[in-house]
Amino acid sequence: MSKVYPELPLLDLDGLYRVPTRFYLLLCLVLRPFLLWIVALLMPQQQLDVMSFLYPYREDFFRAIALSWPALLVIAAISQRVPFDPKKSRGRAKHWWFGIWRHSRTLLTLVLLADLANLYWFELHDQFIRFTPVCLVMLLSWALWWLWRNPIVGMMVQEWPEDKAATAQKTAP
Repeated sequence: MSKVYPELPLLDLDGLYRVPTRFYLLLCLVLRPFLLWIVALLMPQQQLDVMSFLYPYREDFFRAIALSWPALLVIAAISQRVPFDPKKSRGRAKHWWFGIWRHSRTLLTLVLLADLANLYWFELHDQFIRFTPVCLVMLLSWALWWLWRNPIVGMMVQEWPEDKAATAQKTAP
């Protein structure tokens, strides 16, 4: 039986479910080619061997970037997940962002499956275990399992903030 901590709220200041930290870690795992690209851009020219160590061929890197770009849409949808409030000058709740947010679980599932398939099919089939770190395969598999087993993620992707102006008009007589 799991413990219940009533003093820890599940809602943020806007009344929405908080995005779990593990969800952000999952996004970092999926977006690792972009993160590596940023690190490589910040390094001196002599230390770019890190990039060639993880992606020995340019095609591998470009394929990894192409497979993980839908996760950037999920990050953009998270940034738009605030209610529109003209007093605070924040939020622009667009309905198409909610469409992306509502399907973010499916998008991330497709990205994780494509990443696993990329690791298997584009590494040599018979030498899959030798070239691919087993911990990366386990992390991707765990992330896929967690994404669909966590009930908070299911509730979180179904909600979207209402505009403050729209709720004020509904409550006005």
